[in-house]
Amino acid sequence: MLNFTVTDALIQRDTCSTGTKYSLAALMVFFNVFFATYNAIKNIDQKLIESATLLGASKIQILWYIVLPTSIPWIITGIRIGASICMVGAIIGEYIGS
Repeated sequence: MLNFTVTDALIQRDTCSTGTKYSLAALMVFFNVFFATYNAIKNIDQKLIESATLLGASKIQILWYIVLPTSIPWIITGIRIGASICMVGAIIGEYIGS
């Protein structure tokens, strides 16, 4: 009976390892950056894309010259917010781990 409780305590202690803490923080950052990027691409002015296609731009040129430059400020904002939320996720992971 004593061996069972000691091993059970060791298993419970190791369930929230550093990988779990990192994955919690990464998930919190991922969703912020993902939705910021999604909103950036969704809010691109369609007249820019139509003008580029009328001028003969390919899909890759539209991506490189219209979509990425107009969405970079949104993506960087998502990364900045995600960096602060990553710290919150690390703190929550530490609380869960202890």
